[in-house]
Amino acid sequence: MSTTPRRAALVVPLLLAGLGLNACGVAEQQIRPGVAAEVDGTEISTDDLDRNVDGTCDFLDAQPDASAFPRVTVRRLLVETLVREEAARRLVEDLDVELPDEYDDAVAGIDQTYTEAPDDQAEAMRTGDKASTYVALAGRAIGDALLREETGTEPGNPELIAARGAEAIDDWIADNDVELNPTYGLGLDGGTFVADDGLSVPASSGAVFAQGVAGININDPDSAALGTALTDAVAELPATQVCGPSAG
Repeated sequence: MSTTPRRAALVVPLLLAGLGLNACGVAEQQIRPGVAAEVDGTEISTDDLDRNVDGTCDFLDAQPDASAFPRVTVRRLLVETLVREEAARRLVEDLDVELPDEYDDAVAGIDQTYTEAPDDQAEAMRTGDKASTYVALAGRAIGDALLREETGTEPGNPELIAARGAEAIDDWIADNDVELNPTYGLGLDGGTFVADDGLSVPASSGAVFAQGVAGININDPDSAALGTALTDAVAELPATQVCGPSAG
């Protein structure tokens, strides 16, 4: 498949960038069956989420150069990314800002990347990539607008702009009605996504380990230690709980 070389560069940042999970408790949440997350009245269905997780894992399974991840990590990442995307869309509308010009080119590039992948895999990978791209570029537009308003000057530091946008997205999530399906072991502490390890008694040792793996802080600056932790985690899991070449 001609998409493999590019995926070796894209898969790891996409999967690692969005998860900042910490092992701390969150309040019990109520959400109706069939809903993976509800963002201020907008629902993300479990069917859509499961279909995209399946497609993502099938794509990664077929990429010999891709990294392997616990399936629960991929699921949690996708939930968080889709919630952040919706929050970013609300802020873009509220602040009446426009995304940077490169957004359309980025979306076109994502579409092109998966032209040779099976339809279900292409749809899943495009969903995750486009959501992640929207959050990043919308965050820049949001941060730029807020810093202009707050400082009365034109912001020139891209890192500060991106950080201010990410902070605004976190604040929106904290200030609005956002609920997550507790079966995913993911909750919210304000605008921060956290792993909840006390949902239920797992049915197998593999499930116990998967819950612990999903609590790894993948924003840890020690990337070598993180890579080792993920590798060790994947080695302990059955193939059905892994996304990536080792699952095949």
